[in-house]
Amino acid sequence: MTETSEQYDIVGDVHGCGAELETLLAKLGYGLEGDVIRHADQRRFIFLGDLVDRGPDTVRVLR
Repeated sequence: MTETSEQYDIVGDVHGCGAELETLLAKLGYGLEGDVIRHADQRRFIFLGDLVDRGPDTVRVLR
């Protein structure tokens, strides 16, 4: 395994919960730069699991 200085935030199943995802991203320090969500410290966000297979706001998750 190769060591890296990069930092990652990893989250599992979102299931179409757009508001909750936005809240989580904000708490972790992510913000909008134009149309792209970025972290000031260049952290990376990794999604694992289902994003939109059900839930109240799948369109919001995809945006």
